[in-house]
Amino acid sequence: MAKAFDTVSIPHLLSKLKTLGIRGLPLKLLTNYLSNRKHRVKVENHVSDECEVKFGVPQGSILGPTLFLIYINGLCQLNLQQGKIFTFADDTALFFSGDNWNEFAQNHANWQLRHWRPVLLTDESRFRLTRCDGGLRVYRRPGERYSAVAVQEYDKFGCGSVMVWGGVSLDERTDLVVIPGRLCAQTYIENVLEDHVWPAAYGMGPDFLLMQDNARPHTTAITSDYLRQQEIRVMEWPSMSPDLNPIEHIWDLLDRRIRKRPIAPQALQQLTEALIEEWERIPQEDIRRIIRSMPRRCQAVIRAHGGHTRY
Repeated sequence: MAKAFDTVSIPHLLSKLKTLGIRGLPLKLLTNYLSNRKHRVKVENHVSDECEVKFGVPQGSILGPTLFLIYINGLCQLNLQQGKIFTFADDTALFFSGDNWNEFAQNHANWQLRHWRPVLLTDESRFRLTRCDGGLRVYRRPGERYSAVAVQEYDKFGCGSVMVWGGVSLDERTDLVVIPGRLCAQTYIENVLEDHVWPAAYGMGPDFLLMQDNARPHTTAITSDYLRQQEIRVMEWPSMSPDLNPIEHIWDLLDRRIRKRPIAPQALQQLTEALIEEWERIPQEDIRRIIRSMPRRCQAVIRAHGGHTRY
């Protein structure tokens, strides 16, 4: 489990300590040890502001691993209907099996528009500054092989890209959120869930349902704890199922709108601004039309027995 020590939920850990009989002064000492922790990041001569550490156990002493083992103790006693837990040495593996695609399609094939109305479909996508990840065909006259009109230059070591998050529903959409750097659980909670998903849930009413895929930042303990504390219900979503997610088509629509702009973005800042502008310009009826395809998507997955479809 990558960076498992940093995913420990402090309230759950303290609750476990109480269950094990640790109370009074010892519990107070451990609570103080785990609370009011702050850290900074230093890169060369640059130092960040202090940030409060809300999750995880301190590392560098024998107490950290001990608290972590207490936190995960009892994991093997979980009753998983479609999974098994294997423990070996200092590692743990969870294996799940099942016809998830087909099962999801069967359960939602008969959903009507009123069922999809309170659902916020969300996803992340990465947009490249230039299309440097594939070959291009060029029609040219003899002698124009190396002319400027027949050559497209690109930086083979990355080109540059922007990662964004967005959410759509039948009646509205969230702002397009630019993800700085690499998405982690803490960034997902602070930049996405707190600023955009929670307000959407409040505005869409008590039947609100969040659709997110099974990317690691979406499913870590700290993310699950936040969603549970805010009483945000999450739709069960099968892994590796782009055929079922209509927002993939909206990303494609956004990409085509960027490529059709009269002046293509030449820098990452220009690409970022163009993405935000074009996201806001997508007609809501186009989004609604794509979401209305969900029953057809589910039927197609059922006919393909969980395999690939034209979607």
